[in-house]
Amino acid sequence: MQLGVTIITRESLSSGFGLAGVETMSVSNVEDVRKALSACTARRDWKLVLVEESLFSGLSKEDQRDFEELGMPLVVPLPLHASLAEQDADGAARTRVADLVQHAIGKRLAI
Repeated sequence: MQLGVTIITRESLSSGFGLAGVETMSVSNVEDVRKALSACTARRDWKLVLVEESLFSGLSKEDQRDFEELGMPLVVPLPLHASLAEQDADGAARTRVADLVQHAIGKRLAI
């Protein structure tokens, strides 16, 4: 079984992830985020779905909780845009992402 990664983000960032070989879904508003997450949850393959944190926070608290508690796919808000730009260069952004994934699955990833 393969654990794939999908990133849900704004179009301005999705092309960069796509060039790196990561499956991306471009969204422009909260309704698009909800639809993209629903599409990911309907798939039968196991996934890690990273959602741009600023977009995910636009969902209702109930929707956020429902998507985060799914089990599979794992839905993890990802700090992008200004959040990562503000991180220092010593790997703090990588550590933040690893912490978010560890919280979701209970295992530490080496990123």
